Amino acid sequence: DKTSSEKDLIKRARDNLKNPPRNLTGLGQGRLVDVGPLIMGHRLSSRETFGAYTTLTYKKGSLVLRMLHFLFTDTQTGEGQAFFDMMSEFVREHKNGTASTEQFFALAGERAQKTSLGQKYAYKNLNWFFRQWVVQSYFPSYRLEYHIEDAPGGGAMLVGAVFQDGVPDSDRWFMPLPLVIHLPGGKMARGTIAAYGAKAPVKVNLPQKPEKVELDPDLWVLSDKTSVSKQ
Repeated sequence: DKTSSEKDLIKRARDNLKNPPRNLTGLGQGRLVDVGPLIMGHRLSSRETFGAYTTLTYKKGSLVLRMLHFLFTDTQTGEGQAFFDMMSEFVREHKNGTASTEQFFALAGERAQKTSLGQKYAYKNLNWFFRQWVVQSYFPSYRLEYHIEDAPGGGAMLVGAVFQDGVPDSDRWFMPLPLVIHLPGGKMARGTIAAYGAKAPVKVNLPQKPEKVELDPDLWVLSDKTSVSKQ
């Protein structure tokens, strides 16, 4: 189906980032994703990293733009029209002119404040997103470890922590992550939890004990690996 084919495309794009770069004699060393950040542009390609610019710009670049779409999406309803409105506004403002990445993120940051995630996490701009995903070249992994407790007054509570590996803890990387809770009777609840630094505590109130918990099942957030483990 369409959802499966989209996921396959995303997985292939992610896997390509982990391939070694090509050089003039064959395959080089390391991973493409580590060659450099997107902001380097054509400088990503050299004799030792032949073709890195194309792969990183089109594959990683598209995945980063998709993450930005997620930040503009209402996780409860799945409505993401605000992203397309922002994109259209940027095109209108710079029609027949020039535009920079910095100008794009300045507008995106202004509009992101009004989104459901912007209000939930109270960020005033997207400078953090620009720094992490465009200026830096880290490739994080996310892991949710949790257990379920009985909540006072009924219901249940998901308690645990979200771990963020592959990035320097000194940078205190921040990223909202989609959380999908499967409840008895075929019910489903959607929301987000936030990774912040190497480890961030998580508490989520639930009406019932869940049958299944998924972290970013639709692959919105670029990662080397995303996993969930029940303790």
